[in-house]
Amino acid sequence: MSVDLLVWSAARRLALLVVGSLVFVAVPFALAGRIGALSAGAGTTAVVLLVTALWPLLRARRILDEDAPSTPAAAVYRSSARHLDRDPQERAAVRHAAVALMLLAAAAAFTIVAAASR
Repeated sequence: MSVDLLVWSAARRLALLVVGSLVFVAVPFALAGRIGALSAGAGTTAVVLLVTALWPLLRARRILDEDAPSTPAAAVYRSSARHLDRDPQERAAVRHAAVALMLLAAAAAFTIVAAASR
């Protein structure tokens, strides 16, 4: 597995964990009917960071889904035929996935603060 897919997969899994934990944190607050200022601020910040992280996560997925340009048909039989370099696209995908991972880690931390402040 390449680094770009590994970082994207980690960010995607962390996004799912943050969404699940936000649901588990929000249910007791919704049932209790009262939310403290710290809990509301931390929960809101976590949701904003989660939504913000979706854009680079989706952008990285779009870059990874782009098909690599194929070798021209005439070059298939040449022994010196080279595949086109996808390194810039892979670096861009890793950068977007790393930004999403950083934002999601911060969202997870704020989710923990929201849960602990109850």
